Amino acid sequence: MWPYLLVAPTVLGAALLLGYPLVRNLVISFQHFGMGELIRGGAIGAGFGNYQEVLKDPEFWRVVRRTLLWTLVNVVLILGLG
Repeated sequence: MWPYLLVAPTVLGAALLLGYPLVRNLVISFQHFGMGELIRGGAIGAGFGNYQEVLKDPEFWRVVRRTLLWTLVNVVLILGLG
């Protein structure tokens, strides 16, 4: 039990440092959120509208393809060059 008590503060700190921003960004992603809402608060809900807008954008899909190609090339080169 003692080792778990020694590790607990680090695990708790890491969970807070990683978990809070993740949850906060997830909440913001479902809102109409801009600079004004950042300063004064009171953002209104957008539902899945933000995600629908991004998924309809052709630039998003160009970036996804470019990222996948970049990843594939890097993996092949790293495995090939060992």
